[in-house]
Amino acid sequence: MLTKKEAESKYHVVKWDDSEPKEKDVTFKKAPSQKTETKNNWANVGLALGLISIFFASIGIIPLSGIIVNIVGINKSKNMNGIGKTKAIIGLVLSSLYMLVNMYIYGHLVF
Repeated sequence: MLTKKEAESKYHVVKWDDSEPKEKDVTFKKAPSQKTETKNNWANVGLALGLISIFFASIGIIPLSGIIVNIVGINKSKNMNGIGKTKAIIGLVLSSLYMLVNMYIYGHLVF
């Protein structure tokens, strides 16, 4: 253990106070935490829109918005080490499939 003089010389201690700190003088700060995203919300919403498209394929805006949101989710997953990429791809496939169903129902797509 260092003595006061050694600590002052080694660590450049400005003030050495042997008295007990008063309760009002003690402040604790939280250590800065790194915020890491653990989920891809775009992929989750895109998958939900893909699943909703199964039941509401006749409402064209739902599969269309699912396609857009899933493309954004795939692009976001590239920055997040692939988190949510599978969900976004599944949602994109479902939304695209039911967008084609919608186009077939309304005569925009003829086989």
